[in-house]
Amino acid sequence: MGMMQGKPTYDVTLLRHVTIGELKERIGRISNPQARHIAVGLWQELAGCWRGMDARQLRDNATVVQALGWRPQALVELVNVLRGMDFGQVIMEGPEGMDEFLGRLHPLWRMFMPPPHLRRSFDNARRLTRFLEFYINPDRSMPAGVLNWLKLLGSLLIGLAMLYGGMLYLKTQNQPPPWKLALAGLPAILVNIAAGREFQAYFRRRVLAIYISFTDEFMDDEKQYDGRLPRGPGW
Repeated sequence: MGMMQGKPTYDVTLLRHVTIGELKERIGRISNPQARHIAVGLWQELAGCWRGMDARQLRDNATVVQALGWRPQALVELVNVLRGMDFGQVIMEGPEGMDEFLGRLHPLWRMFMPPPHLRRSFDNARRLTRFLEFYINPDRSMPAGVLNWLKLLGSLLIGLAMLYGGMLYLKTQNQPPPWKLALAGLPAILVNIAAGREFQAYFRRRVLAIYISFTDEFMDDEKQYDGRLPRGPGW
């Protein structure tokens, strides 16, 4: 399954011409049944990152850059890093091998965010999107996303501190007008919105990069299937 040598190098200009519809069609060009199960799972993870009003950004004629809309260069960097990732080895290892990759996962993280159980290869998509760095470096004990969780928590605390400070200031005022009440909470709202946007964008970039790199490794030149999912459990 050593196909990773043929993975292309990406830049922002190239991703401005790759549409979401073209990414979706990659699934039909994967002949390996297990890889195709995982690719479908990755696509579902990808679609789940754009919910509600944001779902229209994932329309078929939108480009990758349009759908992402936030720091596309960071996506390019991650996709190019994954050119060295051998996803074929992940498939060959099977469920037991997947558990070994996560053997050093910190107990605290395992308690709060346990890895999804693997009953079939389809389920491995969620593990890849959440614990990819363990497949790259099995000596890790914490996922890379920990830093983003800490940033989000820090931003929330900063926002609360700013809101608390604004309310203390208003207590010194005698019957402050409504605009001062709104102004007191505005900085906290802006900080939390920016932090939430970056946290969401981080996971979108991550899932997009994994899907692109994974399908780059297993795609054949011609369409292999008309349906979305091959039969069988996948392992």
